[in-house]
Amino acid sequence: MRKLGLERFETSISDYEKAISLDESNEVARSGVEQAKRAKELVGKRDYYKILGVKRSATKREITKAYRKAAQKWHPDNFSNPGEKKRAEKKFIDIASAKEVLTDEEKRKAFDNGQDPLDPEYAQNHGGGGGGGGHPFYEGSFGGGGGGFHSFKSGGGSYFFSF
Repeated sequence: MRKLGLERFETSISDYEKAISLDESNEVARSGVEQAKRAKELVGKRDYYKILGVKRSATKREITKAYRKAAQKWHPDNFSNPGEKKRAEKKFIDIASAKEVLTDEEKRKAFDNGQDPLDPEYAQNHGGGGGGGGHPFYEGSFGGGGGGFHSFKSGGGSYFFSF
């Protein structure tokens, strides 16, 4: 299955490059070859739609519902065997990452364009803000300093914590 996906991207890249060789000013082909190359890199990497078992056309509500179902099933506290628990922890983090990307309009758009917005390399090339790979207490990109809780509201006041 993975090989078939790679072949499709390679064919697309080849076709776009042929179009560019015929017309070097063809911006559609230039954009297409870049998108196909980025998408090719994602083959074999995390597919957030597949992780949650939703279609690409899923609404935010459908994504949230699928997230809750998957998170409940794969919560590490449901497993006592150390091997199963470790597997569940990884799966649970992937599920949280999928929800983070697919419920955020900008991140979902980036993912649909063949980029993984939770990949540190993407964050570095797009001004930080790439997220923390599904970790709820992490904000910012690697090396950006800070982390922890950035703002916390309670009762009538607002508190700011920086670690």
